[in-house]
Amino acid sequence: TNPRPCDREPVVPYRLRRKATRDPDLIPMRIFSCFALAAIPGGAGMEPTAPRPLRITHVTIVDTAGGPSQADRTVVVREGRILRIEKGSDAAAEKGATVVDGRGKFMIPGLWDMHVHLSWSKESALPAFLANGVTGVRDMGGSLPEIDEWRTRVAAGLLAGPRIFRAGPILNGKKFNPLQMVPGTPEGTRGVARALKEVGVDFLKIHRRLPRDVYFALIDEAKKQGLDVVGHIPMEVTPEEASEAGQTTVEHTETLFEGTFSASLPEGRSVTPPKSAEKKKSGSPRRRLELPGSLLQRLQKGAY
Repeated sequence: TNPRPCDREPVVPYRLRRKATRDPDLIPMRIFSCFALAAIPGGAGMEPTAPRPLRITHVTIVDTAGGPSQADRTVVVREGRILRIEKGSDAAAEKGATVVDGRGKFMIPGLWDMHVHLSWSKESALPAFLANGVTGVRDMGGSLPEIDEWRTRVAAGLLAGPRIFRAGPILNGKKFNPLQMVPGTPEGTRGVARALKEVGVDFLKIHRRLPRDVYFALIDEAKKQGLDVVGHIPMEVTPEEASEAGQTTVEHTETLFEGTFSASLPEGRSVTPPKSAEKKKSGSPRRRLELPGSLLQRLQKGAY
């Protein structure tokens, strides 16, 4: 009988790994819960049955917030959710549960990859995320129909993969690859933002060639639509302006140095080559920018 899909999305943000080894010994929770369903006998017409509870016993939980590790814990998972965590000796038996012995292993919260492009890496990358403990990803530009198909299959238990938050097309002033789109005039860009909100994107991704007037129109409309704007700082916008306008995140720190960044340098500060600068093919040294004090302070405070 073909495996039936899980009736709920299993979200178990933990992974296990053996002590004193570099290679993680992971238990793919999402696949495990689907196999539990597939193992239930019955005809194709049966209603989907909830997966059996899962008990991970005698495991050491690592507190990634800085607290001490918690040894000899039992973690109970039901329908893809962590139900409770108990001391090993106090853990009550869970009727019908599948038991995994966690002795000598550690459990950590699921990891996030905050910048992926799944339309480039393709479907085969999704199980690899889980195998490396990544339970959530932030897709920073891709084919929305393709990614949403994968999201649906992951949620249904038909495909092993992480939760996906996605932007859809990358908004840019010029189109350099199939994953980018040119939104047009400032007013047209507002319409694009509203349309992307309607189809359900999680945020808007921009690139460096977005014109200045289009950028600020997009930021304004995104606020009205309740969407974050993330990505590169356009070449016609300074880092200070992007921060003050409300761009949520800056992807790739080198975008701080693009475009009109030099205009934010105070008088007397200049672009100077490092002492050990390599030569480009043209023979000119590579350049580096000295950060102005005010911008450096903002960076240290986490403003960008």
